[in-house]
Amino acid sequence: NNKIYSNISNVTLQNNSVYIYSKDKSGTSANPQVVNNTNITATGKNNYGLYSAGYAVNNGNMNLASGTGNVGVYSVKGGTIENRTGVITVGGSVPGEDEYGIGMAAGYTWTKKDLQKPMSQRPEQTTGNIINRGTINVNGKYSLGMYGSGNGTTVKNYGTINLNADNTTGIYLTDKAVGHNYGTITNTAGAKNVTGVVVKNGARLVNETSGVIRLNATNALGVLRTKDEGESLGVFENYGTFEILGSGAEAEKIPSGPKALNKSLGKGKDKISIDVPAGATEGTIKAAGKIQTPEVVETKKLELEDTKVSTIGMYINTSGTKFTKPITGLNALSHLKKADLIIGNEAAQSTTAKYIQIGKNILKPYNESILNNPQIEKWNIYSGSLTWMANISQNQSNGTIENAYLAKIPYTNWAGNEASPVDKKDTYNFLDGLEQR
Repeated sequence: NNKIYSNISNVTLQNNSVYIYSKDKSGTSANPQVVNNTNITATGKNNYGLYSAGYAVNNGNMNLASGTGNVGVYSVKGGTIENRTGVITVGGSVPGEDEYGIGMAAGYTWTKKDLQKPMSQRPEQTTGNIINRGTINVNGKYSLGMYGSGNGTTVKNYGTINLNADNTTGIYLTDKAVGHNYGTITNTAGAKNVTGVVVKNGARLVNETSGVIRLNATNALGVLRTKDEGESLGVFENYGTFEILGSGAEAEKIPSGPKALNKSLGKGKDKISIDVPAGATEGTIKAAGKIQTPEVVETKKLELEDTKVSTIGMYINTSGTKFTKPITGLNALSHLKKADLIIGNEAAQSTTAKYIQIGKNILKPYNESILNNPQIEKWNIYSGSLTWMANISQNQSNGTIENAYLAKIPYTNWAGNEASPVDKKDTYNFLDGLEQR
């Protein structure tokens, strides 16, 4: 029952800090539990301006652009946070580490990673409500203006959301959250791969009659309607202004659902396979029907080399001794929808294992390239070696590589059925001998 009024001029946050935290669920728009008139600056990462379970009002400016993973306001436990006159500016995100810069956020729903944990280790699911009447500047890559998750969560924008960096999103709604846009979502000149709205897993956004979603950028996307396996598509209703312009721009996109990525070769005791079920982030290697545990190969030293790039794909060096620089070529091909991902077998040089899992550090620069090229809807997976099979599992939200696998193809798979010039059994036995070595 203690109200919080912050009227000091300025405050600075460094890392992993919260300026105002309140678990009191009370307050109304006319009589809020928290009122912030203080300007907040963050010099580090993973900071929160306001974190509240009740009704909170922000009138201060928040400059959170310096670090990654900073969140302006976060509403939980059914509370409401209203940004009345403030300017909230957020910096970048690190998607691979679930570290997102967000102007205003509300609610939380269990992710696939959470569902793999025991109940006691899962974070609390919650709902919230956020209202923007001010300005939100999204100044860092992969960051969001407003985010809402969960059935009962609401997101309302009466103000302005500016997308000032590549790969940014205006409003992201998931898991039956509901949003209304009465204001403006737009981008500044030079920003690429921007998205106005994402609605996922039964979430719904209504662009009201006064709402304006106006993007003009290379590969701009007005609305992405998507879902996880077993969930329903998000819904978008437009009654206002909806203009999406630019090279490679799309008004609406509904990606095809996840499909199983299964590869196999050979028969009987020579059969080898790498199976990734639809929507899964991990795969299984089998040899002669038995599950094999791959050896993980990681980066061992930092030696930069240019990624091998063509107009149709990129090559992954899996050596573990060379840390490859991200590619920069594919995003110029705005109309390219498919590309090849060729996985090299360099990892085999540092191990005698026949089943290999590629380490996260090796994959990181390639994932940056995938994030920078959202216009590519399908990556065709190939092995760079005749004697190795390759496959990947992907993050279903952003298409990045969660895991990559290599499996040695038995030499006996190359034994023919012809009796000449030598007996086919002799050929098989010779190749089987090589395989045992």
